[in-house]
Amino acid sequence: MGVLVPHLHQVWLELHRNLTIDTFLFLALLFSFFVLLIFTKSRGKLNLPPSPPRLPIIRNLHQVGTLPHRSLRAVSKKYGPLLLMHLGRAPTLVVSSAEFAKEIMRTHDIVFSNRIKTTAEDILYFGCKDIGSASCGDYWRQVRKLCVVELLSQRHFQYVPFGGGRRACPELTFGIVTVEFVIANLLYWFDWKLPGEGAMGRDLDMSEVNGLTVHKEIHLHLVPIPYSSIHHLRDIVDDYVVSTPAQ
Repeated sequence: MGVLVPHLHQVWLELHRNLTIDTFLFLALLFSFFVLLIFTKSRGKLNLPPSPPRLPIIRNLHQVGTLPHRSLRAVSKKYGPLLLMHLGRAPTLVVSSAEFAKEIMRTHDIVFSNRIKTTAEDILYFGCKDIGSASCGDYWRQVRKLCVVELLSQRHFQYVPFGGGRRACPELTFGIVTVEFVIANLLYWFDWKLPGEGAMGRDLDMSEVNGLTVHKEIHLHLVPIPYSSIHHLRDIVDDYVVSTPAQ
């Protein structure tokens, strides 16, 4: 009995200590929850666009799939053409309407011209001092003026990028015309059908893959077939050429 009493006393002290730590952790979490709730309510008083529900850590990243343009389009159908999404540490305004895009990019472009400064930009661009990441203001206007007057002027051709200013690549225009001519001939002289017997347009897989550009997951393959009236048209032209007397 004399050995059992100290053992029970030690168990009670251990249980009391664990209970105190658990109670402290519970009160700390409860206090943090109320502080976060008050902070959220204070920010909720702002006139913000509608926002879909978000998770604690990843926010709205789970609602952006492998094809962001389709995911955001589906979300905008539910919450409207102007919505607020949290895709990182900064809120992101998603615009899915030409009318709102005009208001943001033309009417109120100064308001939305500033960018969020990241640590990488701060290090690489010496505190975001380049023209691409600097905030809109007097400094940015001076940098833009310097680029226009000095770097892109006709006095310093060595700073003008290839294709800028008055210089151009003649082969580029010729190449574009050649490609257009080839495509026009293919479309004019041939009909096109899907591979496979009896394949229809509704059977075509239009799945997309996201990358530097959005492209089809399965490449489009078409089978050329001779245009039905080509031979008849050639016969008419040949008969006309033969029957026309030489001048």
